[in-house]
Amino acid sequence: MNPPGTATRFLLALATTIAFPAGAGTYTATALPGLGGQQTVATAISAAGVVVGYSCDANFVTHAVSWSGGTLHDLGTLGGTTSYATGVNTAGQVVGFSDTTADAATSATIWSGAAATGLGTLGGILGYAYGENDSGVAVGVSTLTVTQGAEQYAHAALWTGSKVTDLGTLGGVKGTDGSSATAVNSSGVVVGFSDKSSGPGQHATRWTGASLTNLGTLGGSTSAAFAVNSAGLIVGHSDVTGDGALHAVLWNGATVTDLGTLGGPMSAAFGINTSALIVGTSLSSTGSQRAVLWSAGQILDLNTLTTPALPAIVVLTVAVGINDAGVIAAYGIDTSTGATVTYLLTPTG
Repeated sequence: MNPPGTATRFLLALATTIAFPAGAGTYTATALPGLGGQQTVATAISAAGVVVGYSCDANFVTHAVSWSGGTLHDLGTLGGTTSYATGVNTAGQVVGFSDTTADAATSATIWSGAAATGLGTLGGILGYAYGENDSGVAVGVSTLTVTQGAEQYAHAALWTGSKVTDLGTLGGVKGTDGSSATAVNSSGVVVGFSDKSSGPGQHATRWTGASLTNLGTLGGSTSAAFAVNSAGLIVGHSDVTGDGALHAVLWNGATVTDLGTLGGPMSAAFGINTSALIVGTSLSSTGSQRAVLWSAGQILDLNTLTTPALPAIVVLTVAVGINDAGVIAAYGIDTSTGATVTYLLTPTG
């Protein structure tokens, strides 16, 4: 949750034949209100433009929130202190996680209107939902058992109604292997990351039914997938060879494409729409973190694409999602106060 500069653009040397859509254009930036505290963070945007995330109040209590038409909604909790919203589908159904009564556990949660429902776990007391498709299928991670009060290993989980399914892992040592699902598309393809049967680090993973696929890396030790569009294109990040940098990645079948950076050693992709427009974050050559868009073979600093310009005190650092209308949810820093702020970026064309 993480200072202003000139526009940075350069042509990516793409390793695949993926055709990026033309022209990113410009955006109108709309600040989204919070609950009165120092942190308001977007995590996802729906096809209808509903944004979800979390915000803290003046007492530093964090609740899941949504914004519809710019109006803030406090989604509440399952009776505990805190909650977080992490995904939303076309119908406006929201998923995330919440503390339960007396903060005894953390449960994957689905909000339908004003009603919050706990989704259960794989046997432990911790469950987190991170994504949901239009069929109401939610995915995330859950602990499996509790032994002597200590949570044991966690696996990627899939919730369909009241049923929770263990999606398993790519391997690893029984009792310590782990995995997490981060997104699911309209066809039920699930993505995330998992421990492997050998070698260091977790790898980006695709689950298709009962089949698990190791998506590989850019030559480094670890990778993770964070979003998948309706065509099955997957984005995330990967260590490069030597593990000296972390780069945003596009997976298209068996092909791994390095999406590059704004000149620094880090980038990550968190959202992709049906037109293969990709959003995320990158460090610049001067070390500043910027929200970015990959379009037409270019990586673009979203801070330079708003009209009118963002307030001089605001730096957008992470773009978390983009819908098929090209509307982007992003967050950043108010440099005058240090507060984390959220913005909706709407194409002007």
